[in-house]
Amino acid sequence: LLNFLPDFDYIYNNLQEQSDDRLLVLSNEFLAAALLTMKHIKESEWLIQNIALIIRRALASNRNLKRSVLVYLFSHVKPTDTIMKTLEKELDRPEKEEFYSMYDWLIDQGIERGIEQGIEQGIERGRIETARNLYLQGVSIEVISKATKFSLDELEQILKGS
Repeated sequence: LLNFLPDFDYIYNNLQEQSDDRLLVLSNEFLAAALLTMKHIKESEWLIQNIALIIRRALASNRNLKRSVLVYLFSHVKPTDTIMKTLEKELDRPEKEEFYSMYDWLIDQGIERGIEQGIEQGIERGRIETARNLYLQGVSIEVISKATKFSLDELEQILKGS
């Protein structure tokens, strides 16, 4: 019966103990970019100095993997003018075009999410304002709860701030 059970013996490798050179020789460019980024994620100076290398490696993979590395990287390193100038200087023309295409997509996604969050926050503020106005007009808390879909506990918290 033991012959049919899978072997769950995993070897754990600490990325911090691996040299950058060892990661750079990986044949999978995405994996090299992702592992380097993860290894140095708390070292923003290193990431900034090596951003072109990471992006160049990431661009060699498929579209979704590229996006994943860029999202992870730019969630930890703000793309400043200096970084963008460095990339402009260090990436070749096809790499720049592909990078800017991906970067524009990421910005569009961020704008869409921001708009969605803004709409949700606006709706929530409207519900709160409606609850407060109804309360000031003398409407019972039970009716306000039904109208705004706030629980009685939520309404108590909201109306304390009135």
